[in-house]
Amino acid sequence: MNFSQDKSWRVRYMVANQLYELCEVVGPEPTRSDLVPAYVRLLHDNEAEVRITAAGKVTKFCWILNPKLAIPPYPSHVSSIFQKF
Repeated sequence: MNFSQDKSWRVRYMVANQLYELCEVVGPEPTRSDLVPAYVRLLHDNEAEVRITAAGKVTKFCWILNPKLAIPPYPSHVSSIFQKF
């Protein structure tokens, strides 16, 4: 997911705003391998606007995911997010 690492914060902002919709389209395996790590990167972005937008979509993103998709391959990512808050 190269758009989540784009140089332009506006592109990353738009990805953060719509990433959860891609989960429904691409299916479980691409979501697990590509979209979850991209979402975690957006939650740790340097720009506050991107982080705020990504965090604002956490409910929608998690609603689409089931625990088997998000947690087993990425326990350190998940725990690092909550340690900051």
